[in-house]
Amino acid sequence: MEKQDKSETWYHLAARSPEERSKRPAPSPSLEQAKIQAQVLVPVLRAFREAIGAERANKIAWGALAEWRQQVWRSMLTSPGTPTEQFRASTVAMADIIGDAVDVEMLKDEPESLEFNVTGCRFAQFFHELGEP
Repeated sequence: MEKQDKSETWYHLAARSPEERSKRPAPSPSLEQAKIQAQVLVPVLRAFREAIGAERANKIAWGALAEWRQQVWRSMLTSPGTPTEQFRASTVAMADIIGDAVDVEMLKDEPESLEFNVTGCRFAQFFHELGEP
């Protein structure tokens, strides 16, 4: 597959048919969920950083979320097949959740190889606007 000139959303990356590629993805429910969670968690994390220092507060938060991160990755990597097939399956599974929040530029799409650049991420943009890493 030749390099495309325009970015597509993660949803379109997961699409396997022309009909799916022509649909406009819904706004990301995950991004909306992250925004709601951030309304509570960011002020709490900032208060902990002020009280005990940023390094220690961030380390505690990272550790507290370790099990959740592992659950997310396990749920994405349960498909059988080659690593490329597993990635494709997880992309399809996550497409409706990620929705329009991530833009990609497809570089290569072959049966055993998939290459793309992430050209936009509304998750990163949101946290950057909050002043969070």
